[in-house]
Amino acid sequence: MNKHIFLEPTLLGAKLNLTHEQEHMCKVVYKKDPEGDGHFFDSLWDASGETLYNDDYIIVPLRSTFSRKFDIVAGWTFANIIGSSFDPRPCHAWIDLLRSNQCIANRCITDGRFYLTATNLHDDQHFCNTSFVGGHVIDGVRPLSANKGGEVKLVSICQKHNVTGNGVVNPHYMVSQVNGKGAILANYLKLDKANKE
Repeated sequence: MNKHIFLEPTLLGAKLNLTHEQEHMCKVVYKKDPEGDGHFFDSLWDASGETLYNDDYIIVPLRSTFSRKFDIVAGWTFANIIGSSFDPRPCHAWIDLLRSNQCIANRCITDGRFYLTATNLHDDQHFCNTSFVGGHVIDGVRPLSANKGGEVKLVSICQKHNVTGNGVVNPHYMVSQVNGKGAILANYLKLDKANKE
């Protein structure tokens, strides 16, 4: 029960610089593939100990989500990724992944405005708040879906800016006001086999 597998980290995974607590709490559960000899993503690990996993499951450390950092520059235009709420969180919150990789995580990187995609004008009825999240975003002025298994960008934005459906402004895009670092995530939405690659 609760079979923990400690795989050697990939080169990129080794650069995560997770704290001891993050290493212990942020793990991923894979379930044995009944049609093969691999394992597929099942869920995030229940660190409370209330969930028991039989021999069909293995628990591995978080080592495959973060790919690398990228440069955020003032004036960059970006929009939310449609459907990103289905991307399994690697830890308590996506903002934690930004924080643990020395990316901007203590503010909304936008200039505070919501720019309407249809007109490129900003909506003065809605503004930032001070509750920050890690938002999945895409370059440009139009919210779009991203390819499963591809790479996406993760940045620190406020909860009000982190909308794509019937949110505060739909559709809208954002303009960055700061220079700094964001994160690039690999294998977006993909249920990968657990392995060392």
